[in-house]
Amino acid sequence: MSKMTIMQAKKLVESGVISQNAYDTMVEEGLVAEGKRKSTLPIMYAEDGKKTYPSLVFRGGRGSEQSSNMKAFKQEFDELCEKYDETKKVMEVSFPHTEEGVR
Repeated sequence: MSKMTIMQAKKLVESGVISQNAYDTMVEEGLVAEGKRKSTLPIMYAEDGKKTYPSLVFRGGRGSEQSSNMKAFKQEFDELCEKYDETKKVMEVSFPHTEEGVR
């Protein structure tokens, strides 16, 4: 049986086809697919300035449910990506300003 997306399941709740309790049960039983990991990819720059995108793949387990060790490993990987993600770095730009504010 294929899994329902989170959006599909939420639409069923919103339209009254299923209750919130039924939705929660479906999520707990793994009938609703987990959402995407992130809306944006983490970026790390190579020494020459090219963008690179770290990724994690578990090979050979197609169709298998992730073990608790796999989930913990994925969580730690996500935390490392968050720590070293260079898309969030803000360029420091100095603007001339006065006591009253920006000129």
